[in-house]
Amino acid sequence: MLKVYIQQAERTKAYKKTDLSLVDLLCEPAQKILSKVDPSRIEGVFVSVQNISSFTGEGNIATKVADNLGLRGAEAERVETASNGHTALLRAFDAVASGRCKRVIAIGGEKMSAVPREERSRIIGEVVDPIDRACGLTMPSAIALISLEYARVNKVSLPDFKALLEKIAIRAYRYAAANPDAQFAGKTITTEEYRDAMRNPPVATPLSVFDSCPTSDAAGAILVTNKESDIEISGVGHAVDGSRIFDRYYIDHLEATRWAARKAYKQAGILHPRDLSGLILEQHDAFGPLFLLNLVDLGIFTHPEAMKAIEKGTLDRDGEIPTNISGGLKDLHALGGTGLIKIIEACRQLRGEAPPGLQVKKPKVAICHSIGGPGNNIAVTVLDINLEPIRLFTDLGKHPPKDRDPQYENFVRETGFEFERD
Repeated sequence: MLKVYIQQAERTKAYKKTDLSLVDLLCEPAQKILSKVDPSRIEGVFVSVQNISSFTGEGNIATKVADNLGLRGAEAERVETASNGHTALLRAFDAVASGRCKRVIAIGGEKMSAVPREERSRIIGEVVDPIDRACGLTMPSAIALISLEYARVNKVSLPDFKALLEKIAIRAYRYAAANPDAQFAGKTITTEEYRDAMRNPPVATPLSVFDSCPTSDAAGAILVTNKESDIEISGVGHAVDGSRIFDRYYIDHLEATRWAARKAYKQAGILHPRDLSGLILEQHDAFGPLFLLNLVDLGIFTHPEAMKAIEKGTLDRDGEIPTNISGGLKDLHALGGTGLIKIIEACRQLRGEAPPGLQVKKPKVAICHSIGGPGNNIAVTVLDINLEPIRLFTDLGKHPPKDRDPQYENFVRETGFEFERD
């Protein structure tokens, strides 16, 4: 398998509403890339959008995008895994790693403003299994159910859980406010606003409005190549869980995140992700509780460690593991484009191109995570600065094998997360 690199990465601003057509919106970041690269050398286009037929009534979108970009002769494919936008990049990765293509573009985005708010909610809810929907589950209530079970299993009282969600929401808005491309750019919230039921009404216990992400019009594009560049895609993982929440083995966490992470870490040579020097995270926090759950499911922390990390600032820009410094999904949620755009934000960090006030000091590795549906179609991607090998199973000093690591068994016992090895 060939090594795969990210040569260019561009995104649009996140809009509450844009007058651009969906095709023009998807092409905008790709055109920025093609202004720097000969279009005739692009061999493929992979486009991630979720609900185009419902939102805009369009079909055959990959062909329209490729034609608009002047890429006739290239292969073009639409990818749909609900709001898991990583999969366009995964298809691009496969095309290059296999040697079939040398340069391809992964594009992701959505134009959600094309329909009224109530219709938008109905369309988004279609990713929930029909039987679960018949029982009254929506996307917010599905995540609320998972969150309450997480709190029960980990013995967190509802008042304590709500207090933690308050901290998570205020933090997310603070970082999104400093991101000029974010939908909530310039908008922060205070403790008083979060606790005001008029400004922050309940959605589904324990969720309130400020715990939820916006719906956005936005797009991003990434040029993937076999030509050595500064950022390598060193690991990818993709996994699904049961369509019905009540048919899953566990509902106190997202098992598909753990499966996808194991695959990505194994390919990247990671045994203990928390040990990585210069690690940053971009994880899918569409609802506040997911910020906490994802930290555990990605194998970064145990539950008590994750709680402390949020409380003590470990995840802040100047902390040990900067997480969602772009604002996470308070930056945007454009369904099929969100995961791809969060990878673009990670690339900005790794290249030292993040907005003033958001740039992390000397990032080297990024773990990026994207959720599709109610936690059942999930991808994890590992990026690193292509300078020197920094993660090897054989590096016994930094990543000791299980039988030489006295903390490993305790970690597995507390999290249920076991890292794969050959």
